[in-house]
Amino acid sequence: MLLTGCVLSASILLAEEEDENAGSLRIISETAEYSAAIYIREEEEGSVPKDDKDEDKKRSTIGIGEYVKLTLNGKPQLIGKVSKLKWSITAGEKFAEITAEKEGVRSVTIQAKKDISSGGTVTAQVATEIGVTKEFSLTVVVPSGIEAKHRRKSYDREDPNFNERGVPSATVDGDVSRAGAGALLELTFQPTTVNFKEIYIMERDKGTKPTPVPSLATVHTPNPKPLKLSNKNRMFDNIFSFRGMAVLKLHTLPQNWYWICDWNCHANGKDTFTIKTVNQNFSYSWINRARNEATVTVSKFGRSVTRTTEPNNTHDFK
Repeated sequence: MLLTGCVLSASILLAEEEDENAGSLRIISETAEYSAAIYIREEEEGSVPKDDKDEDKKRSTIGIGEYVKLTLNGKPQLIGKVSKLKWSITAGEKFAEITAEKEGVRSVTIQAKKDISSGGTVTAQVATEIGVTKEFSLTVVVPSGIEAKHRRKSYDREDPNFNERGVPSATVDGDVSRAGAGALLELTFQPTTVNFKEIYIMERDKGTKPTPVPSLATVHTPNPKPLKLSNKNRMFDNIFSFRGMAVLKLHTLPQNWYWICDWNCHANGKDTFTIKTVNQNFSYSWINRARNEATVTVSKFGRSVTRTTEPNNTHDFK
């Protein structure tokens, strides 16, 4: 009985020692990029305090495609031989992977996978030579929405037009020979608390409505190549439509139609999931047909641009 008691006591002491050692070890995280929100703040405010930027890189929530470095910290006697450290992903392997060495290193780089259609939790673990383990959890998220604004007239903060939005596309102010309107939209993929700069976006045409299609309507042909997001989780969309006045007079107005547009994540040569489906709307109508005065509105993502062919016309951005 005494021997058994000694064995139990030794086991308890060893377990307590391992728990104490594990508590003295910690894993710290550092993302390769700041979140998109930091870069957007820099654009808006000119600079971001270093403390805010440093804190941002410690986050445990990352976007698909994003890289994060995990490092084991603690007293050398608790870590033991670095050559004996073993890293692994014990949960959520479908969401992320260790990109390089998994053994014999104090730091590993983990990348959230690009080709997943939903997010989840990833648990990374490191084991020391004496069997003490430490875990760290990451949350991987996918794009959940798209915020649209009219493009800035200038992205130079010193330019007087920095705070003005609305840039014509494919049509110009004052043109009376063509009816039409166009604008460049600034699209930001949410959430901006992570960084999606490693992923690609593909817009897909899903048809034109209503049926039958109005005579002025054209087939939607989105960019055939996937486009990579910037470090602000951003890209630009070009919306426009125009017709020469001679052509426009051959059609009965008003006419209204819309394109159905899918915005998809794209990885490994295929679309992985649809982030959002939106309509791009078109409207043509006469103001005064005899005087060749027409008005055209194009809208998408809740943003619109209108231009008439009246004398001294300008684009109206809303």
